[in-house]
Amino acid sequence: MADSQDRPPSPGSAGAPPNSSTRNWTEETTVLLGFAAALLLLLVIGAVSYRVTTESVKTAALVAHTHEVLTQLENLISLAKDIETDSRGYIITGNERFLEAYKKALPQIDEALATLEHLVRDNREQAGRIPALRRLIQEKIAFNSGAVQLRREQGAGAGARNVATGQGKDLMDEIRRRVTEMESEEKGLLAERTRLADGRANQAKLVILLGSALAVMVVVWALTKITRDLAKRKRAELELDQFFTLSLDLFCIAGFDGYFKRVNAAWEHVLGYPQEELLKRPCLDFVHPDDVAPTRQKAANQARLGELAISFENRYRCADGSYRWFLWNSTPKLEQGVIYAVARDITEQKAVETRIRSLNESLEQRVNELNTVNRELEAFSYSVSHDLRAPLRHVDGFSKILLDEFGGQLPAEAQRLLARVRSGATHMGLLVDDLLNLSRVSRKELNVQVTGLDAVVSGVVAELQAGINGRQVEWRVEQLPFVVCDPALMRAVFTNLISNALKFTRTREPAVIEIGHRTEDGRPVIFVRDNGVGFSMKYADKLFGVFQRLHRAEDFEGTGIGLATVQRVIHKHGGRVWAEAELDRGATFYFTLAGFEPAHIPVSGEQR
Repeated sequence: MADSQDRPPSPGSAGAPPNSSTRNWTEETTVLLGFAAALLLLLVIGAVSYRVTTESVKTAALVAHTHEVLTQLENLISLAKDIETDSRGYIITGNERFLEAYKKALPQIDEALATLEHLVRDNREQAGRIPALRRLIQEKIAFNSGAVQLRREQGAGAGARNVATGQGKDLMDEIRRRVTEMESEEKGLLAERTRLADGRANQAKLVILLGSALAVMVVVWALTKITRDLAKRKRAELELDQFFTLSLDLFCIAGFDGYFKRVNAAWEHVLGYPQEELLKRPCLDFVHPDDVAPTRQKAANQARLGELAISFENRYRCADGSYRWFLWNSTPKLEQGVIYAVARDITEQKAVETRIRSLNESLEQRVNELNTVNRELEAFSYSVSHDLRAPLRHVDGFSKILLDEFGGQLPAEAQRLLARVRSGATHMGLLVDDLLNLSRVSRKELNVQVTGLDAVVSGVVAELQAGINGRQVEWRVEQLPFVVCDPALMRAVFTNLISNALKFTRTREPAVIEIGHRTEDGRPVIFVRDNGVGFSMKYADKLFGVFQRLHRAEDFEGTGIGLATVQRVIHKHGGRVWAEAELDRGATFYFTLAGFEPAHIPVSGEQR
């Protein structure tokens, strides 16, 4: 607040004290001026509302235009997919019905492209993408037309070889990428235009509500006795004085000339400057150089838009040369030519935020590094496993030829050693196949559907039942729930778990295999239980590792990869898998799946 010399003089202070008639006239004039001000304010509200409404209509039109562009982009990529699908359908089947839809889509995609070009003509960047997109679509149509012609003239084999070159897929992928770039641009425009429309609507509401409230306040103020108003102002000044003195926050009154008019004692405590120095220098002298322009812009916006209050952050220099972060809340008093403001020291909060941001960036970098290493390991595993297949086939094939054609000429020990070579090659082949399956599981994208586990389990049991060679097996299969999962991967999970149960119950008569579920925390827990040889729980931490086996290969065959595959599948579904067992008293394997939202997921054909 300003000193007494800065305050406006009281009415009638020039000359003798005002008489009763002068005082009454002043009060009546004040009331009339109040009503006039309220009427003027309502007119201003109407004008501002009309302007904001007009701008909102224009912005809404831009939003609608952006939606139209996005719709046309979706139509374009849909037509491109139709051309790809129908031409490939003809190449695979030779059915001319596919060409009917294919030919129908060709002119439609030209129309869609022309419409899109017309819609984005006002956007230089988007319009610049159209020629390249048109060229790609023409190349794609030409490629598919050539493939169809090749299929018609040379048959299915030639058409399949043409498709297998991958050129058509590459063109389609590039078309998708180009369309995705345009969609991203339009979505950005849509977000900005929607935000602008919402902002203008909110501005209109704010102007109307605050303006109406202000008009009412003006009328009430005009009807209030001047003497009461003066008394309230006096009390407010006293309270402000007390607040200035006692507050731990940094309070100030700043003039529109850029100087502090008044600061409280907290300023001196926080910054270390005496109050006299703070008052004699421009406010911006204390602001960090990088924050001067934003601070000036905030002040200009407040003056231009007439905001009742603004909030922003900047840094102020301390007497020792360091800087402290302040969070500001300010309110202009236009009639007084000043701004009332309060600043809170948030330096420590900023330091914490910086540390958290640094930790998050470090963590994100570490996660990216781990993901990269994981992908490299998966690629290495796949490559090694794939490259081992051919040598293993050679070892097995040539050793078989050697036994078949020259076995009679070899001594018994040589025949035995060759048999062991073939057995080792066969086992290594199984290891390679299991490693490839594990790698495929790791790289495969989930195709989640609402799936009935009863159908999955019944299919696995029927398949494994055929290979148990008359063993006595008692199956106890409960009714299982519907879950959201990848049906193919879930079949692999049950195949591995049930195969293990059959293998490790080989010494039991009868073997008892139980498949069921229970509910924990509202989520199903699926289990596969057997009465087999079991294992000691002190080795349970090794159970799901690659090549980890808890039984001798001479007793129970296997590669040690099946349970690692199970764990990989369950983790891809966001679930967990674990086991409980006792030595020679059977084992139980449990797993859960994460809660996917099934509302928009198609129902698998495997459900009941």
